[in-house]
Amino acid sequence: MNSHIFKANDIRGVYGKDFNEADFYRIIFAFLKSGVLKKDKPKIVLGYDLRESYKILTHAARKALIDSGAKIIEIGPTTTPLFYFTVNNLKADGGIMVTASHNPKEFNGLKIVKEKAVLIGENNGLDKIKNLVIKENINIPFFKEKNNIKRNFNKNVFTNYLDFLTRNIKINIKGKIVFDTGNGMVGMFLPKLLKKLKINYIPLYFDVDFSFPNHESNPAKEETLKNLQKTVIKEKAMLGVAFDGDGDRIAFIDEKGNLVNSSLITVLIAKDILAKKPGSLILYSVPMSKIIPDEIEKIGGRTMKARVGHSFIKQKAMEFNSPFGGELSGHYYFTETNYCESSFFVLIKILEIIEREKKPFSDI
Repeated sequence: MNSHIFKANDIRGVYGKDFNEADFYRIIFAFLKSGVLKKDKPKIVLGYDLRESYKILTHAARKALIDSGAKIIEIGPTTTPLFYFTVNNLKADGGIMVTASHNPKEFNGLKIVKEKAVLIGENNGLDKIKNLVIKENINIPFFKEKNNIKRNFNKNVFTNYLDFLTRNIKINIKGKIVFDTGNGMVGMFLPKLLKKLKINYIPLYFDVDFSFPNHESNPAKEETLKNLQKTVIKEKAMLGVAFDGDGDRIAFIDEKGNLVNSSLITVLIAKDILAKKPGSLILYSVPMSKIIPDEIEKIGGRTMKARVGHSFIKQKAMEFNSPFGGELSGHYYFTETNYCESSFFVLIKILEIIEREKKPFSDI
């Protein structure tokens, strides 16, 4: 195993080169035996995206969970935000999401959380798990194939998430919106949300295909947005929206085909929140624009920088009771989502602002 697969906020590497299924088993077994969780026999939510290696790695995950005494709540193919929500909603003791997020097709990995979907990163348990695995400080059984594992799926998770997202939401968007899900997991769920919101939309790359035949599923790279920008202009759409592979990043294109920088999105949402919660503290990651403190402090808000990475900004948000934070990469954090990313929640917030302002998005 390549120890470099252990990142600051998750575990990611090239399957078959940096790690194999036996390594995956060892990592998850170590997680359950590390003392990071409060219970010896916890309830663990298991979700995954549909990368080529997902079957063998989720099998290794199930086997590790069973062998370590955990109870599995399997939710099947999912987005990372839906996974986070489910850990919270079902009051699970923790969760494992098998995903490599926005990385290319040959990658896979893990996002690990404890109760309340608090992400386990290098400063709150991931280093401990790494040491247990790399230095072999605990007795980890040898991974053995076993295909007849009983699987119990919870099938209502997206219905519950949809109800959460749309409660008390009343929007009446008239124009067309172009959505690019980049062949990632969002394409499996977005149509149901758009139907409920009665959005007139044009889909791009909604088929889930983790070979990523059209472009890399990472809207933080502007080159992946070219066709979305062209389609917005061609169709005279009011907005363009892009998501990454596991659905925790979101990017916006205005009606002129221009990318709206995440610093501006952060200011826009922060102003909306400060109108309801004056004087609140807004968080933003280190490389973001100075426009954030400049604009927010003009209207009486407070700001604080946080280290890049969702585990760091989430901890700051909880520590200082901040209602909202943004990152350059297109991750956003709200108290309503327990500081877990929810690209759909961000989308709804932006649509509410557009409807209220009754102006083109570029003017807003």
